[in-house]
Order: sequence, then C-alpha cells, then structure tokens
Amino acid sequence: MFAPFTPLTRRHRFVKTFKRQFSFDQIWLGLCRDDPDAKTVIRSYFRDYVESSQTTRPTLGEEEYEVVQTITCTRTPIDQWKNLVAEADNTVLRAMRRQDPNNHELWKLRWDRGEPKDRPVADISNWIRKDLAEMFKLMPESMLSFEKTETTADDLLMLLDTLWTQAKHVPCAPPVRVSIHWTLVLAGFGFRPGSLMKCLYKHIRLWVVRDPETGRTTPAADITVIHQKRFREDPRAQTGIINATVTFTVFPVPCQLLCLVTLIANQAIAAKAFKTPFGSLDEILDRPNLEHTDALELHWKDDMLDCEIFPMDYYMFWKVWHLLWMVSGNRGSVRPYSLRVGAGSSLDGIHTPFAKLTPCTQTNTRLSQVLLLRRCAPISWPTRRRSFSRDTSPYASAKRSCRSSSAQKQQE
Repeated sequence: MFAPFTPLTRRHRFVKTFKRQFSFDQIWLGLCRDDPDAKTVIRSYFRDYVESSQTTRPTLGEEEYEVVQTITCTRTPIDQWKNLVAEADNTVLRAMRRQDPNNHELWKLRWDRGEPKDRPVADISNWIRKDLAEMFKLMPESMLSFEKTETTADDLLMLLDTLWTQAKHVPCAPPVRVSIHWTLVLAGFGFRPGSLMKCLYKHIRLWVVRDPETGRTTPAADITVIHQKRFREDPRAQTGIINATVTFTVFPVPCQLLCLVTLIANQAIAAKAFKTPFGSLDEILDRPNLEHTDALELHWKDDMLDCEIFPMDYYMFWKVWHLLWMVSGNRGSVRPYSLRVGAGSSLDGIHTPFAKLTPCTQTNTRLSQVLLLRRCAPISWPTRRRSFSRDTSPYASAKRSCRSSSAQKQQE
C-alpha cells in the first residue's frame, strides 16, 4: 500500500514535470509577447506554490493532526511574483535586450512603486489578487495587519528566567544564550534587536568608578548603540540621520537578570578581551587602585576592538524568541516588536505623555487614550501582561528573588 502524496512530494513531482515540459527562458520571452500559454504556466506555478504550503500540525480535537495552509494572504504570492519578475528582467531579458536592441522595450517586465508597469505583469498580479485568492481563500493585502501588543517588564523577567531555568527546553549554544540575554534586556529599552546584534567591543567602555557618597568602587559601562533604521526616499517617511548613535551609561542593579554591567564583564572575561587579565568580577573591583582618581577605564585588547562582543544573527534570535514564549506557556504568537511597544508605554510621565503606538490622526482620540490609561493604570496593568494568561508560572521565583534583592539593597 502506497503512502499518500504530501505537499512536499507533490511539489517535487511538479518541479520535475515542469522542467521536462517547459523552458524557463521561453516562458519569460513568451510573457513579453503576451503569450496566453506562458501565462497559463505561471498561473499553474502559483496554484502549486500555495497548495504546497499546506502542512500538518498537532491539534487537541478528535484528530491528532490537522492540515493547515501557511500562506493565508495574497501578499506572499505577490512578493514571490515581484522577485521572479525582477530576477528574469536582470538575467534572461537583459541578455535578450542585448541581442535585439531594436526591440529594447519589448523585452522588459517591470514594477513601478509597488505596482506592475507592463500589461503581462499586471495580468498575473490581478489574477493572484482575485482568482487565486478566491480559490484558496487568501486574505487581501489591504486587510493584513497585526495588533501592536506590548511586552511588559514582568513579561521580560519571565522570558529571561525561562531562558536559563528551562535551558533543556530551549536548546542553543552557551554563547548564543548569553547574546540573547543581552538582546532581550536592551530591546526592553526600545532598541531594535538588529541594532544590538552588531555591537563591537569598541562600542562599549567599561569603568571602575568611586561612589561619591560611600567611597566604594563599582563598575560602570558606557554603551553606544548604532541606529539601524534606513529612511526611504518617501515624502511621507521620517527624515533624519541614517547612522544615528545613542550612548548611555549603566551601573549594577540588584536584579542579576537585568544587570548589564555583570553581563558585559563576564563576557569579556570569558573572551579574554581585557589588556590586563582578570579572572572574575570581584577581581576587577579589588585590583585597580584608584588612589586620587574617581574613575579608571579598563581597556580592551587592540585585536578585540572590532570583534562582536555578543555575536548572533537575527534568525537565531527570532527562533529562540518564539521558543521562549512557547516554553513559558504563552498562548498565541508574540512579535519581537512588542518589546518596543512595551518600552514606549513605560515612558508615560518620564519624557512625553504616552499615546497609543498606532497611526492616529485625531487629536481628541490621543488625548482620551492618555487620560484613560493614566486613570485606569492600576486596573489595566495585569491585563496588559502577556504572561497574565499563560499556563504556568515558572518565573515567579525569579521575580521574588529580584524583589528581595532590591529590598535588601535598600536596607543596606
């Protein structure tokens, strides 16, 4: 008895048949001539493209698994169509334009500001948005949106605690785990995760300073973050400096999960990045003799200045991010952008009045949101936490530990 064809095997058979029956170059040349047969082949490709996105996922119903279609919006096949057209125009059609310069405009397939510029490209795009969408019940691009939920301070503590206490369920290399810890803490300040993954040793300066009140020595760190946003040439877009930098100073805090100074010092000790070798954080505090100075910088080795202190790629961060939410018992998916939304809500009363982080043009709506959030903050705070509705509470011990450490610090 033969096993049924899965979407992967169906796609494999389709690709083999496609290669035997058609020539890729002739399809694009035929599309430039507005050949109906070329359009039929491309439509067949996109039907199989969406159908092959089906996969099986476990379910709690009567059946153990259910078939789920991962492509649910027309934006995915439209983006794929844009990429195919751009690749064909830069390879097959470019070579044809060189061979036939008299018909230069004939051998062109283009998009202009997100919309198809040539008729064959427009015909396929309209077919995807209408016929293919009806065939597979795809959502229109205009309806694609997501709710900008926030990751609160309690949620961040939960994720950091899960990262270490549930390490066997969140498998990754030790250096990656430390890098994710660094990214989560600083992303809670409002920085984009991509801006934190290329941090070099020369972007961080570690100091030993004297407390003017107690006279004790304590470490401090100056952190420089390079703004990674690229502004488009669009009159509606923001204007500003492309490579903006932000520098700020951090000091030790009682909660070890949120102490960036300890994280930086331990990472540098493990990498042997100091010019003067140190074996532990206590040794850093004991060995430097400040004498008549109030601050002493701990210099990095010259060959370490251009090295990444917390190396990691965005895909690994994205993968572990979703795994942390799943292991912690959260129901549903949370985007990394929620860290920036949570940081924005924490600025209420510090810099500017807090307004909802969604596009809004009505002044009275913004004012009502500010007044409502300030009046109902004690009541609404538990419901704003993503961890409020999760299944278990493994981070409660870490939260109590941070609170007890803070209380002990205040008593001292």
